[in-house]
Amino acid sequence: MEQIISTSTLPAIISALIAILIFFVSQWFLARKTAIELKTKKLEELYLALNELSVQHVVRFERVRAIANGDRTYLDDPKHAVTLYLNDLNKQIIMFVRLYFPKLAKSHQALFRANQKVNDFIFQVMQTESVDSEVMIKSFLDFGGYIGAMESELIDNRKLLVGENVFPRLYKKSTPQSTRADQVPPEQQRFPS
Repeated sequence: MEQIISTSTLPAIISALIAILIFFVSQWFLARKTAIELKTKKLEELYLALNELSVQHVVRFERVRAIANGDRTYLDDPKHAVTLYLNDLNKQIIMFVRLYFPKLAKSHQALFRANQKVNDFIFQVMQTESVDSEVMIKSFLDFGGYIGAMESELIDNRKLLVGENVFPRLYKKSTPQSTRADQVPPEQQRFPS
């Protein structure tokens, strides 16, 4: 044994072990950096999708209000259902949450439920059913609140979501601000009852 580990081979073995250790550590850092860059890019895309959803939600409100007030010309467009229900943006957001950010699943489910309430009112308006304008406006405002809450959750938990934290951190859950329909100016509440 003494002949195998002589004074000249021991430093070589230690150097080789250190080189192997450095190789694996550097590979881990490179893989982590690449994953952080990818998740940061996807988080930015999700944030932009939420911003676009917010903008399209306002446009959708104006279109539904026009339809409810008797202007049904928008319904002649074959793509009116896609743009009123915002299916493409919602599917994009679902993809980001499921593939990259499962920690946002509960917030997304709440957003989805709020959107379903809005979609139910849109369906009623398209079927020329009368709707309670105050309840309908509240559902539109609530959905906007859920969008804002999810955006806040993205910002508050950015480092945790992209994996930048080396040490564990608590996840900050955001809740939507409650909005009342009576906060909307009366000229914007014109829906047939």
